[in-house]
Amino acid sequence: MTVGRGTVVRAILVTAACVAGGTAPAFALQTVRLWGGGSVAVVGAVSESSGEITDLSGTLLGVAGRAAVGPLALHVRYAEGDLDPANDDGVGQRHIEGVALLGVTPLAGLEVGGGPRVRSIVRDERTQRWVVWQVGGRYESPALAPWVRGVVQGWIAVGGDVSNGGEFTSGRGGAAGILVRPGDGPLEIRVDYTIDELRLGEDAGRETMEGFTLTVGWGRQ
Repeated sequence: MTVGRGTVVRAILVTAACVAGGTAPAFALQTVRLWGGGSVAVVGAVSESSGEITDLSGTLLGVAGRAAVGPLALHVRYAEGDLDPANDDGVGQRHIEGVALLGVTPLAGLEVGGGPRVRSIVRDERTQRWVVWQVGGRYESPALAPWVRGVVQGWIAVGGDVSNGGEFTSGRGGAAGILVRPGDGPLEIRVDYTIDELRLGEDAGRETMEGFTLTVGWGRQ
């Protein structure tokens, strides 16, 4: 069904009139729920470029935040750290990553959405930047107790671009973990195993990363 421009304009005018008259939709009057926290991840990575394979490992420190209104939520996350090679003659790298996802909860415990993932890899004073647009889902369900929940999530790339490397072709990732909210209070503790893979075309390169992440946060659910 096609919606005409006039219909859209009329809808905007009606909404504005309602707000001005003090009769804003109930959705707009809902309380914003805020959450924020910090994370530490112990990761291993495999970098493949021009036929060379490099094994790396290290620790990433990060921050995360969430703002939710009704069924909508905006998630942001940033992390960075140094990854060292497994052997002495290898080359390490600086890993920087940011994610911003907009999600909606159609059913209790299930959230679907998407957004950009930006990853920068600094190696030998050269920066390779991946920009990936991803979609996916996250499901949270009771585990051992009402305040202990299991979490699984997965995503695939629907588009992307990479600098200083080649043509982006695909990306995917997922996570599984345990989330603890003692007494259903504002404290949240989560431990995840995560894995993801980004690929370049014609076997030009691949970046694979996996590891465990501990996140501690505080806020309203």
